[in-house]
Amino acid sequence: MTTSHNADNIKQVTIVINGRNRVVNCASDEVETLERAEKALNSMIQDIRRQTPQIDNEELYMLCALNLSSQAEQLKQVLEREQAASRTVQHMLEVLHKVQPQPAAEVKTGASIESQ
Repeated sequence: MTTSHNADNIKQVTIVINGRNRVVNCASDEVETLERAEKALNSMIQDIRRQTPQIDNEELYMLCALNLSSQAEQLKQVLEREQAASRTVQHMLEVLHKVQPQPAAEVKTGASIESQ
């Protein structure tokens, strides 16, 4: 991957996908994310090619897109479950706070009880 700077913190980044160079405009603070995406996509391409050596590029890219969509959907479902669990915990904490016994006020009287 190579980069060159443009105005407004935008970089032109050259990435290699499936052996072909592509130039992508990328915010400076997103270059590392782009590098990870490049590696993940190339790894996915290699895995599919190992399983299906005769696949053409169009089908290869379609399978990659489907795999990525599936992964995104799975992550979305995990996030939704985590958010629901967080809301449940928050609600439980609120309920516990409402029903938690308050410390009893000490009652002082001048009388005492003596045992006989």
